[in-house]
Amino acid sequence: MEKKKEETKKTFKPKIGGNSNNNPKKPFSFYWIYAIVGIALLSLQLLNWSGGASVITEAEFEAMVMNNDVEEVIVVKNKGIAKVTLTKEALAKEEHARKIKNNSVNASKNGPHYTFEFNSLDNFDKELKKWSEEKNLKYKTITEEDWLGGIIGFMLPILIIIGIWMFLMKRMSGGAGPGGQIFNIGKSKAQLFDKEKSIKVTFDDVAGLEG
Repeated sequence: MEKKKEETKKTFKPKIGGNSNNNPKKPFSFYWIYAIVGIALLSLQLLNWSGGASVITEAEFEAMVMNNDVEEVIVVKNKGIAKVTLTKEALAKEEHARKIKNNSVNASKNGPHYTFEFNSLDNFDKELKKWSEEKNLKYKTITEEDWLGGIIGFMLPILIIIGIWMFLMKRMSGGAGPGGQIFNIGKSKAQLFDKEKSIKVTFDDVAGLEG
């Protein structure tokens, strides 16, 4: 009888590491990586757009031209923006000196000092031609390569493929990690068989003891 009691205790011995009181650790989410990469790319795009110069409106630019504060304008036609470089006399004015001093990127005062978006390239080009004659304003039109857009275009399909692969693996593994359920199918069946077998033996022994 003592021997059967010992077998019964061994049968119901709790599994090692099966403490339900321990909270399982949440798996690291790769969506955080996507979010960080997205924020970094957006920050680089904004920095590349302004070049570190202060952003103004087209009306503010026109006022600067009327005050003879503008030395040169670079028109980036494929981006719809203009980069403004001030004259030396304008840099001495308090209104401009304060903004440029606060902008560490343009601490050398070489310019461009301001940037803004224009509405129509044709209309803006006509205005620049007129100001070049009346105000001795220098300007040129260029095309800048969108290197960041190229990087995004190259990386985006790869990130999408990785995201789809991770989603499918998570669904197939039932949330137990990539490939977890697939490679543990045989092992799980063996464990279930052993448990059922041990439970049957235990109940038969107990019934025999009661009889």
